[in-house]
Amino acid sequence: MNYFDLHCDTLYEMYEKNSGFYESGSAVSFENAAVFDKYARVMAIWTKSGIPDDEAYSRYKKILAHARENKTENIAFCRTSAEMTAAFCEKKIPVILAVEGASLLGGDIGRLDELYCDGVRFLTLTWKNSDCVGGAWNTSDGLTSFGREVVKRCASLGVAVDVSHSSRQTAAETFALADECGAKVIATHSNAYSACAHGRNLTDEEAESIAARGGLIGISLVPDHLKEGGDADISDVVRHVCRYLDLGLENSICIGADFDGVVRLPLGISDERDILKVDDALADAGISASVREKIFFENAFNYVLKNM
Repeated sequence: MNYFDLHCDTLYEMYEKNSGFYESGSAVSFENAAVFDKYARVMAIWTKSGIPDDEAYSRYKKILAHARENKTENIAFCRTSAEMTAAFCEKKIPVILAVEGASLLGGDIGRLDELYCDGVRFLTLTWKNSDCVGGAWNTSDGLTSFGREVVKRCASLGVAVDVSHSSRQTAAETFALADECGAKVIATHSNAYSACAHGRNLTDEEAESIAARGGLIGISLVPDHLKEGGDADISDVVRHVCRYLDLGLENSICIGADFDGVVRLPLGISDERDILKVDDALADAGISASVREKIFFENAFNYVLKNM
């Protein structure tokens, strides 16, 4: 099968463990990628919560430098869709950079331009609590004036605005602002609130709003976001997929597993190779091969072709 994942925190894990892409000892190791035919990843650099913005930005630069130092010849950091297509043709693994938590911008819009020059093409606005950009899922705050500037600058640069982790108010304001400025809005790793009532999940209306604007929604494997109480297994992943399909979103959903960003995974999943089990479970649930190919690869691939 082919696999294009929209979110993982492996670069942060690599930095913390001083490891590389093939010996990370994490849920994502490019040695694991051999089980897939075509394989690509959006890899996020996480902004650690609770540290000063300037320190977060400095840490981002260190994590990025570590990733570049450990890049092997068969890995391609891609800034454009043409570079991604070329990487596939050359049998390389395309990697697209993201930042999770825009607080590291520290009120300096120039830093966003630097992120773009570094190759960052996806920006998760918030992570937790409220910061210089806006309110996260555990608040009722919306975008700050600087946050609005960030969304507008993302639109002009061509950086996708990710509302995973956003509050309802931040998401609503982002949708409205995107309609004015043309920003691309996605949710790289967010499940369905109607299938599990966790504040991190998207309401049906939010999911439909993202799809209506040509965006993507990545289904995550975070147990607490899959099942109330967190005692989740692969069947719960299937439930969330089916909920989004019931909403008519087969062209908008993909996987944003959040590997290496969680303490534990659903029962039956140990690392990215177990995505094969999820595919089998969806087949058993009656999801056609063509729809499964969209979810696991084509939707993300086509989004990048169109928008990057």
